[in-house]
Amino acid sequence: MLQQIIRDMYIEPDLLAELSEEQKQLIFIKIREEQVRRWKEFEANEGKETSNVALTKKNATSQHVNFLLGVDKNPWVWVMGEHPDDKSIEQIVEEEAKKEANEKAEKEAAIIREKGEREAEQKLREEEKRLELERQEQEKRLAALAAAAKQKEAENARQKETLKTKQEVAKLKEKSEKARLIREESYRVLKEKRTSEILTAFQKTKLLWEKKATEDSQKLDKVWQQREKQAKEADTQRRQLARYAREDYRRNSKLKPGEEVNHRASRQPKTAFRESAILIKNASVAVRQSMSQTKPRPSGKGDIVKWFLEEEKPKNTGLTESGEVEPWFHGMISREEAEGLLSDARECSFLVRVSEKIWGFAISYKAEDRCKHYLIDTSETEGYQFFGTNQLEHATLTALLLYHKNHAISTAGQELLQFPIGQTKTPPDYAIFFPELIESTSL
Repeated sequence: MLQQIIRDMYIEPDLLAELSEEQKQLIFIKIREEQVRRWKEFEANEGKETSNVALTKKNATSQHVNFLLGVDKNPWVWVMGEHPDDKSIEQIVEEEAKKEANEKAEKEAAIIREKGEREAEQKLREEEKRLELERQEQEKRLAALAAAAKQKEAENARQKETLKTKQEVAKLKEKSEKARLIREESYRVLKEKRTSEILTAFQKTKLLWEKKATEDSQKLDKVWQQREKQAKEADTQRRQLARYAREDYRRNSKLKPGEEVNHRASRQPKTAFRESAILIKNASVAVRQSMSQTKPRPSGKGDIVKWFLEEEKPKNTGLTESGEVEPWFHGMISREEAEGLLSDARECSFLVRVSEKIWGFAISYKAEDRCKHYLIDTSETEGYQFFGTNQLEHATLTALLLYHKNHAISTAGQELLQFPIGQTKTPPDYAIFFPELIESTSL
């Protein structure tokens, strides 16, 4: 299947939706490598025919750039920070922070100053209005007095009142000017204080970010060290399996005709022997794959049912040794139905469903934050392996699930298949594959 995708440089959207993030990244890398290979091949073929013409055209139309040379006859280069007058990054950042804090404080002080000026002007207008009303009232009184007294006395009184009013207005203006000066001084002090506060807050924030970046870097280093350790352990295990396979092959090749293998004399564990045999089988299958065409994709559910009944059912796929259906086995259910079954399950729960897109199966897994889906391909090998290349092949589907009960599917996710999720409806969704089991149960 992967060979067909790389050859056609295309993957159908419904099949892409079935893949996990790791499998999508793997397919993207393989397609990209194939594009680069084809492009290099195209350039090599085209370059042989047009190399002379292209070289002539390049010489005729090429442009040159002349660099300023230094004393050593090499291009003159100025590196920021090497000159004594150059400022360091910390100084530049500090100056920018001071400038920004000063501008912000100045804007705030301008708003406060404008508000204070408006209030002072309002008070001045109110006081002038009050004095004007008092003056008018006084004139009325003087007019009444002038009517009863002599004109001269009334005029003298009017002049005295006018002089008094002018003196009060002058005192009011002087008082207002003093208040304005006091407000200006308070604005200046407020601006300096606010500038210092903003700058201090900026420095504290900077220190917090630097501390957080250091802590994140340390955590990331620990994670990478742990993953590197896990990768080394996995590589050591693969090497050990390969060594077991080579020793087993050499031991079996030395047997005489009719002689049986003494399994009790072998010191390697049964699981290691089985995995080594699988690795040898993978090598032979890879040779056969290079000489054969990729099996076409199924055209519908009918092809999937026929494939399972003809190829998988004779191998007892999905059945226990006693002939019962495995608790994790499901029929052709969709991703949405699988996620519905896993919605209330605990972390590390899983189920296996027959895929509608490829010749194989799909594992639906309940992670901490979401459900993940992994395709198991059977079209390119005689065993069972995850979709992609360089995957460990297993002889049976049950062996694959048992292996990943203690070995994570991916290093990043650490997915362990711990808790199988079975059927919740009657008849079960696998009835089309095992009708005889359904009939015997009903009887």
